[in-house]
Amino acid sequence: MKKERLGSRLGFILLSAGCAIGCGNVWKFPWMTGQYGGGGFA
Repeated sequence: MKKERLGSRLGFILLSAGCAIGCGNVWKFPWMTGQYGGGGFA
């Protein structure tokens, strides 16, 4: 079975940046809703 690989270094950098931004939003949303009175979301 052949393993999948990223095509380029740029692809890896973009993938890493996308994951970092997505994970940051997952942690930021409940904090912001709690700060502004939307605790029902968190």
